[in-house]
Amino acid sequence: MTSIFSNDQMGAFSMNKKSDGFHKPATMVSLPMMALYADLPINELPWERLFIKPKEGVDVSKLIGNIRRTFNEQEARTITFYNAQEEREKMSDIFVILSLIFDALIGMTMFLCFFSLSSSMSSNIYEQAKEIGVLRAIGFKSSRIVALYVYEAFVLVMSASLQGIIIGTLVGYTMTIQQTTFLEIPLEFFFPYQEFLLVFFISILCSFFSTYGPAK
Repeated sequence: MTSIFSNDQMGAFSMNKKSDGFHKPATMVSLPMMALYADLPINELPWERLFIKPKEGVDVSKLIGNIRRTFNEQEARTITFYNAQEEREKMSDIFVILSLIFDALIGMTMFLCFFSLSSSMSSNIYEQAKEIGVLRAIGFKSSRIVALYVYEAFVLVMSASLQGIIIGTLVGYTMTIQQTTFLEIPLEFFFPYQEFLLVFFISILCSFFSTYGPAK
């Protein structure tokens, strides 16, 4: 039997490219091929893990129960069943909880920054009272002046938020690349769109409420 290729990494399997004093090169063959070369029936082949991909609509819990009943009580105790579907659902629930926690932290942080922005914009507006009076004298409406200061506050808040998002994304992506280098797992880029939209919406509210009162 000639090996077509050799793996040095693969999900759920330990692979070794070269032989050393402790390990031998890994080879993957089908069960009938293994039974042929081992000169054993398929049901007597030694195995460590068995991956089953059920068809759509199959009750995985019921399937696991049927498989478990094919073994005697002593054998069933030594076998661990892993339901990937349940694990994915658990990971999805954890992801939702973490997203809610991060959203709450973003809201609290923006709420605290709102007071600093209100103080800064109030001081800025009072210092420019003469300029505002000149604008009013030449025909500017009060709504137009309020809009100008709302735009200014929005630019300040959004620019700071974008800077934080970009820096946080780059730092997190860099740290993830470093981890995947050691773990040798595929890397998929992820951008927090939900958090970005939340920051954008709160920035509009903060810019409006921090300037509408003093500018009015």
